[in-house]
Amino acid sequence: MTEPKEESTTEPREPWSQTSSGGERYLSPLEAARKLALAGIGAVTVAGELTDEIFTELVKRGEQTREQAVEEFNQMRARNSERRAETTSLVRSRVDSLMNRLNLPSKGDLDSINAKLNILTRKVDEVQASQVGVPSSGASDPPFSTGTDTGGSEASV
Repeated sequence: MTEPKEESTTEPREPWSQTSSGGERYLSPLEAARKLALAGIGAVTVAGELTDEIFTELVKRGEQTREQAVEEFNQMRARNSERRAETTSLVRSRVDSLMNRLNLPSKGDLDSINAKLNILTRKVDEVQASQVGVPSSGASDPPFSTGTDTGGSEASV
């Protein structure tokens, strides 16, 4: 015997209203398509929410990592600055020690000698000018210049 077909009514049907030959309920194709569409929309919504949460967390962790990197960079920079100063000081002291052992003058020694030599050169020029009777021009000649009054063979001092 066949069961009589139900007439369509305007009342909504239960989604599992139809049964298979084994007695299991199944969805009508229209209801299955509707639920599948809703499930897809729900999946997109959940994925969007999760994406927003994950993105926010990634930004937060990125900021933390950047702050840590900047802090570590500044610490490393400070350590390098200290080490550079220590190394410079050590090298200078070693070079000074070596120059003292080799009995070589330092730049300061040479500058001091040069200043004294300039003073002596001016004084010698003044003395020479007073002996000749020509007033001193105030300009300093290079040290140990050759004079023309002695025949040009000896340096005048």
